[in-house]
Amino acid sequence: MSTATETHKPSRGCYQRGCQRPECARKNYEYMSRLRLDHHRGQRRRCNAAQTRHHIERLIAAGWNQAQVARAAGLAHRTVGTVMRNASNVSNRTALAILSVPIGPAPGDTRDVDATGTVRRVRALVAIGHPSHTSPNASRSTQPLSATSPAANSSTSAPPPPTPSPSNTGNCAAPPAPASEPATRPAARAGTAPSPGTAPPSTTPRPNPRPRRTSWS
Repeated sequence: MSTATETHKPSRGCYQRGCQRPECARKNYEYMSRLRLDHHRGQRRRCNAAQTRHHIERLIAAGWNQAQVARAAGLAHRTVGTVMRNASNVSNRTALAILSVPIGPAPGDTRDVDATGTVRRVRALVAIGHPSHTSPNASRSTQPLSATSPAANSSTSAPPPPTPSPSNTGNCAAPPAPASEPATRPAARAGTAPSPGTAPPSTTPRPNPRPRRTSWS
């Protein structure tokens, strides 16, 4: 027998995820059989969540938070949060676990504290210039460009180019003058687009010239 078969635990959840093994299908059949029997007897597995939500609100008013309520009830933090977000109904097991937590002072554990002071501290640090997201190289990125960029250092420390003295300028030949642009440009070749600023050629046919006289009367 393979290791995957030895560690496989048959369940209805596994059957709902697409498992086609006979043992998982049997678990699903047993669950649905008990559910139909409970509905036939008038027993519902879910109840209204209003009473459970009111009990959680009373615990929070006494100094508890949702994480402490979840640990005391033996539930996940997400389950308590779902009940507090105006859930219409809740399972009987969840309702019984939350209602069994007595109303009283919060437990003395220090794993969860009020976050008001931490939030205000972070806002104050951001207000005086600290970045909200820091990284190991944040100190390097905050230095000025002149201290980190070699191109900036070379541009600031390079001496200006030397200027020629008047005594040396007389021995140097003057640079040739640039050739002037011809006054007229060649006509555009056929099929090429006219240059910008010139009117396009006219396509209207010209009238026939006056007929030439061949004889004198």
